Amino acid sequence: MCGLYGILQPGATAATLRAFGLAGNLAQAHRGPDQAGLESGDGWLLAHRRLSIYDLSDKGRQPLHYGTLRIIFNGAIYNFPELRKELESLGHTFRTDTDTEVILAAYREWADRCFERFNGMWALAIIDAAQQTLLLARDRIGIKPLYLFQQQGLLAFASETRALRTTVGKGDALHLEVAGDFLRNGWQDHRPESIWAGIRQFPAGHYAVCPLQQPDQLKFTRYYQLPTEKSVRNESELLEELRELLADSVRLRARSDVGCGLTLSGGIDSSSIAGLLGPGHRTYSALFPDTPYDESPFVAAVLRHTGQENHPFYPGWTDFVSDYRSTAAGQDQPLASAAVVLHYGLMRLVQSTGEKVILNGQGADEIGAGYDKFYPPYLRERYREGWLKGLRASSQVLRHLRLAPDKLAGRLQRRFGRPLPDPFLAPALRAPSAFRQPAATEIRTTSINLLTGNGLPALLRHEDRSAMAFGIESRPPFLDYRVVDFLLKAPADFNLKNGIRKWGIRESVRSLLPDEVYHRKRKLGFATPQHRWLEEHPDFFLGPLKHYAAGPEALITRQAVTFAEQVLQRRQHRHYAQVWRWWAWAIFRETP
Repeated sequence: MCGLYGILQPGATAATLRAFGLAGNLAQAHRGPDQAGLESGDGWLLAHRRLSIYDLSDKGRQPLHYGTLRIIFNGAIYNFPELRKELESLGHTFRTDTDTEVILAAYREWADRCFERFNGMWALAIIDAAQQTLLLARDRIGIKPLYLFQQQGLLAFASETRALRTTVGKGDALHLEVAGDFLRNGWQDHRPESIWAGIRQFPAGHYAVCPLQQPDQLKFTRYYQLPTEKSVRNESELLEELRELLADSVRLRARSDVGCGLTLSGGIDSSSIAGLLGPGHRTYSALFPDTPYDESPFVAAVLRHTGQENHPFYPGWTDFVSDYRSTAAGQDQPLASAAVVLHYGLMRLVQSTGEKVILNGQGADEIGAGYDKFYPPYLRERYREGWLKGLRASSQVLRHLRLAPDKLAGRLQRRFGRPLPDPFLAPALRAPSAFRQPAATEIRTTSINLLTGNGLPALLRHEDRSAMAFGIESRPPFLDYRVVDFLLKAPADFNLKNGIRKWGIRESVRSLLPDEVYHRKRKLGFATPQHRWLEEHPDFFLGPLKHYAAGPEALITRQAVTFAEQVLQRRQHRHYAQVWRWWAWAIFRETP
């Protein structure tokens, strides 16, 4: 995992381009603490910060050349040893042991069809000096970030928005509609536009090409689509294949020249990965002893089962206070929850042990029906098959539903309560959002919405920024495209069966899980004492909100501050998320 920055600006001087490249690299230095590289030509520049994972020597420094091709790359191609052997049989030779050089040879051999052969996560830029073209590409799911800024005669791209907005972009200017989406609903990373004016996300599963002297002519091509067909095989075959796919995914993602560890929560997802990894790997856990959020017993059960070493992190209020500003600066967006801050602290612990690669359980809930929100489409599907099946499914769901009271209150408010009045937000934010998602009428469409819209993209950004703040590469085995395709094709009652969420994943790795974890039904996620902290430290949260709302350019009004005071005084849990968003926004706008 690394940081990349590039710019096309025909007519710009070499000094101008170099200044942009140095500034872009500086803004992303944390992403690549091992090496830095920069190269420019006629109207173009590529800059790179490297985190060395494969071939730790200086030969892997980027931009990397292969004939007339040069590349900057962020991510990992896990199956590069197999691709390298195939390419060697076709006459290619290599001078490094990196996956980066294999990408260039694959592109030389198969052109844009090479992306279909990669198993990994990536954002990359390739300049072809012979064809005088720039190619940009991003992995199928969008695990690795890539942002664009375009204006007439200029195209720039980077791994983080900060590198663009502080060089060629519009500084602190906001995309007001995206800002409104967060302030009203908490949505982030749900649409192509970023929260920063003029900066947008490069779409997942696409590549794009333009002539070096025509940066306005960037043309996009989709090379990957989420599947639409359904599998009709029997249950035992599905379970066996899923187990094999997960095992192979973990095997590939454990490849590195620096070893790998695992963030372990004690839930089904990370515990499955722990079982597939086996002993000899360090694990890292954020734990909250003697609280309703504590997962220590489940983590302990996994450690007894696998024999792995654990490094616990016991975050508290003082950790939150110490880290929230640094976390907000690194995310370059408002803090979605306290979990983002505490995850940042966990990554610091990982770095302190010398670990550079970790595996995580991201994506399993989205593709395996792991959230409560999968229940309504599941029931709709069952009722479409007949009232008897629907009633039976309803009974099963009620038996397994474990919705916390505070979450239930919030959902009832969003579903049936009155919307917050307009005076809480500045007039510039009162237009309705243009963001729309397809109706979640079935389990598959719910998964797709979470994978592509309001859901996983924000979680992937949280993971990326916090891990990269400490020079750590984080790899999600459940987002292997083969696993994603498999679970999206699976019958609805494979992912959610008899009211049990993630049934297919749970059953496929049954032998690898301790009983305590296998029988868990309530999902905690990365639970934190966020609500308790709001109640115990109201002035801490209200102070920045009052200061921000009093400013001349505030997007939150003084009426909102009064409302927030009443919410915390009366302990109206259903509105705590809104108060958090307003505080997070105030911190975001004052963080340099």
